[in-house]
This record gives sequence, C-alpha cells and structure tokens, in this order.
Amino acid sequence: MYRAIIPHASEPRIVLLGDGARWSLPHWETTERRSFAAAEYVNHAVRGLLGVDVTVLRCLPHDPKPVTGPVERTYVMENHSPDWEPPPGGRWVVRGDLDHLTL
Repeated sequence: MYRAIIPHASEPRIVLLGDGARWSLPHWETTERRSFAAAEYVNHAVRGLLGVDVTVLRCLPHDPKPVTGPVERTYVMENHSPDWEPPPGGRWVVRGDLDHLTL
C-alpha cells in the first residue's frame, strides 16, 4: 500500500480521507514493485486519484525489501495546487484534530 501525506499549499494542515467513522491518509494499492525513488510514478498516481498537482519530497523510512506481503510506503508530498480542496468524504485537518479522529 502506498500512502501520501499531502499538506495544504499554505497552511499547516494535511488531507485525510474518511471511510465511515475512520480516517486515513490518501492511499492506493498496486501489484507492481517499484523503487521507493520512483517519484514520478507516485506524483502521477496522486494526480489520478485526487486531481491535485504534487511533487514527492521524500519517502519515509520503510522496509525496502519485505519478504512477504505487500510493499508499504508513505510519501511526503509538496502541494502545487493552492485552490485544491479534498474530495467528498475528505477534509483538511490540523494536528489538534487528530486527538478526535479514529485513524
């Protein structure tokens, strides 16, 4: 599973997506094995998923070669779309909101 931390373009907020009573970072699954440094693939996937123009800043530490199970990676993004809003079921959150959300 790939996850994206997408910040607001000018405020200290990130986007979370709701699934019923639970919230998560935007994410997608793929069966393709790619290098963690395949930034253009990740940029393209986020654009396709959410319609926001982003650039990968870095991949958070992870197990680079899991023996079993799917690859799990979390990417920190730069948001180039200052007027973009999260899709229905999504919202911008600040750090204090995390105490009140089920992740």
